[in-house]
Amino acid sequence: GLEADYVRIKDKLSDLQTRLSKEGLRAAKAELALTKARKEYRAAVDALQDTATTLRQSNADKETLVEALRTQVGEQDRIMSDLKRQAGRVRGAEKERDEQQTRADAAEAGAAKRASQAEQAEERAARQSEVAVQRVANAELRSAEAAGREARAGAEVQAMREELEGSDA
Repeated sequence: GLEADYVRIKDKLSDLQTRLSKEGLRAAKAELALTKARKEYRAAVDALQDTATTLRQSNADKETLVEALRTQVGEQDRIMSDLKRQAGRVRGAEKERDEQQTRADAAEAGAAKRASQAEQAEERAARQSEVAVQRVANAELRSAEAAGREARAGAEVQAMREELEGSDA
């Protein structure tokens, strides 16, 4: 009877030690996934910062371009009044001014389009960052669950050891 108890307890202790090493492996895998998710999160944050920098630069470029175009249109207006005072070349000057205005409008539209594209890129980066944050949270949860299982298995092994030592005495 006592020997059978000893063998049964020894077998159970061996099973628990096997489970403990499996839980340790799971915990290590969860920790690896957590590290990977944190790297992805940092990469997404870097991409978001790059996009924000690009957007700020695009907006600054747009402002500079619009200001230069306003100056150019103002100069065209002054030239046109001089021409009106001089002679009947008004139609040619008006046509030139209209072309300048069309180019100014086209350049402003292009700058607005680039700003819109930069905003879309920033939104994509923000979505990628949210996904990375969720991955980090999931990996942390799996790591904590694995650590809990490992701790329970360790406590079971300790209880079995104490039971075994008690029956030896």
